Amino acid sequence: MATVIRTPPRTAWLLAATPIVLLLTHYAAVLPHEFAHSVVAWLVGIKPVPGDIHWGPGSVLNVLLFVDINENVDYWDALKAGKDWQVALVAFAGPIFANGGLYLITRWLITVQYFASRPFHAYVLFWLYVMNAANLFCYIPLRVFPEDGDVITSCWEPECRRGGCTWSAGTSSCGC
Repeated sequence: MATVIRTPPRTAWLLAATPIVLLLTHYAAVLPHEFAHSVVAWLVGIKPVPGDIHWGPGSVLNVLLFVDINENVDYWDALKAGKDWQVALVAFAGPIFANGGLYLITRWLITVQYFASRPFHAYVLFWLYVMNAANLFCYIPLRVFPEDGDVITSCWEPECRRGGCTWSAGTSSCGC
């Protein structure tokens, strides 16, 4: 005779809610990341309007996962204007200030007794922690060095390939 394993209702409910929780915690990690880039760009004089981000097309994939959202910062013009340290600060604002800050906050909140008796709240907080940890620790190899990455985008521009780049302290200046 087969043994039937029954899932407790609370566990089944958490499992059923997982796709929505993942989507919402993804938004809660991506939006502060992009707005941090944008606001810091405004604070250091690279961008005229804070919070003006590019939302991307209205495709289902972009609406669900924000795959084409970006901070709407013209790094190339800023580098040509000699704003090297400002570009570095803007580039690091998303992963370090937003995701790093949220990572530390959620890491601390997970230890707060309040969440021990509230499994759904703890579950959401756990996934927010995971999303911010992933953005923080995976951002550098996955977003900085590809051709469309935040930090070296300007050096991959066709005009810049002729002139080369100089690097210092994580910033680039392209002599085109």
